[in-house]
Amino acid sequence: MPTKHAKHGPSGLKYKNPSTGGCSHWRNDPHSDTTAADAGTLQHDWMEEWGKFILGLTPKDPGTVLTEEQLTNTAFCQRVVEPHLRQADKAGLEEKLTIVDTKGGTITWGTSDVVLRTGNRLTLIDYKFGRSHIDAPADNMQAKAYTAGAFQKNPEVETAEFMFIVPRRDEVIRHTFKRDELSELVAEVEMVIEAAENPESPYNPSEETCVFCGEKAKCPAINSAVATVASKYGELELPDEFHSSAIASPDQMAKAMQAASIVERWAKSVRHHAMEMVLNGEEVPGYELKWRQGKRTVRDVQSAWSVLQNKTMLNLEEFLPACSVSITELEKVIKAQAPRGQKKALAEDVFETLQDAGILFRGGETSFLGKTMK
Repeated sequence: MPTKHAKHGPSGLKYKNPSTGGCSHWRNDPHSDTTAADAGTLQHDWMEEWGKFILGLTPKDPGTVLTEEQLTNTAFCQRVVEPHLRQADKAGLEEKLTIVDTKGGTITWGTSDVVLRTGNRLTLIDYKFGRSHIDAPADNMQAKAYTAGAFQKNPEVETAEFMFIVPRRDEVIRHTFKRDELSELVAEVEMVIEAAENPESPYNPSEETCVFCGEKAKCPAINSAVATVASKYGELELPDEFHSSAIASPDQMAKAMQAASIVERWAKSVRHHAMEMVLNGEEVPGYELKWRQGKRTVRDVQSAWSVLQNKTMLNLEEFLPACSVSITELEKVIKAQAPRGQKKALAEDVFETLQDAGILFRGGETSFLGKTMK
């Protein structure tokens, strides 16, 4: 699976499209949590190798075992894709598609998960392994860019069906593009990228756009909003420069830290009162009350072991690594059975012995900025 990406790749055009509420200054955040992205990449890799197998090619071992949920996701995709793969005259997996302008210059490029050709029609397939809502292909910049590149690469093709497969939402979202839409598709992609390259393009902060943007620290729109909020809460001297990455003076940074603390408390208060409003029957546009299941815990390890012995083939050596020991709870029970006056000393002695034996491990120290105590 290719690892390099275009500067303005198709997958990011949604966030940069000013005509649909995006911000031209959006850039991917290299420091964001990659857990979900890594899981998605793994499932994409599995689908690519599975596709090779169906096509009679030699697949590679992805090297990582999928979880039960990931196996369910890929099985959903396979059921949808397999008939298309077997019926296609020509199939491309992880196929590079380049969009060019009227002079042949590259506008952008991307990699489509599956590109199939059958007669004079194309089928493009993109897997989405997250839970987020996916815009229909007719309104989706990624789909439009890939389709434009596919039409340009296959000039004799008249139609292209684009298909998003979203297994965690049990969705297959389709739309068929026609060749006479090509110039419009290219123009739309070109417009978004030209705006993204223009430093004078207006900023358009929004929750959806900003959350994945890597330019938040430099964004004048966000910094202006922070300054406005901070200035309304108490007597606070704000820094001269509010681009956080441009603050060079420690004194100015101290002022910015005070503003950040105020805005964080303000945001927490907003969420609290918004929840109260919804619970009281009022509607907050764009938001709804949702529920998540509580965390599962085993309260009685001994009883759990008895059940597992009856229901599984696990032995004690296999079971114990799945058990975790709460240091706080362990300290409580040690102190509870220690004689008065010896509770702290006994707990310290036990933990020191466990640590010396390599049984108890203390993680490395972490640093944080805290307010200086006066």
